[in-house]
Amino acid sequence: MIILGFDPGESSGVAVCSVDGHMSTFSILMHGVLSKWRGVEAIIDEYVPDVIVAESYVLYPHLAMVQAFSTLVAARVLGALEEIAERRGIPLIEQSASIGTKLRLPANIFSQTGKYWSEHEKDCVKHITAYCYGRGIKE
Repeated sequence: MIILGFDPGESSGVAVCSVDGHMSTFSILMHGVLSKWRGVEAIIDEYVPDVIVAESYVLYPHLAMVQAFSTLVAARVLGALEEIAERRGIPLIEQSASIGTKLRLPANIFSQTGKYWSEHEKDCVKHITAYCYGRGIKE
């Protein structure tokens, strides 16, 4: 299974991973940072993901004042990704941001991430890992 992970924002994290029934087969095929959603369709063309897993955007009441007068870039980027996924017939799964922050990557996956990766790229891999666990793929 090929999974595209996406962390939406002004600088969106993206990662593409492959896994075949067991987490020991988990492989990071590519990762990077995009300007909003620019370039995601080329990545979809190249890797042909079975599913897209993205960090959802939620405006929490206690943070609403921080977003006052914001253009809500993450929400707009997520909307563009939703349109792309729907047009191409690729399921889009949204996950809470807390999934990415709480998950500790297994050693075989963590070893594939580089020390110069952005937090957005790492969050993508965490969301993909959480999706795999949720589908019953075991270590």
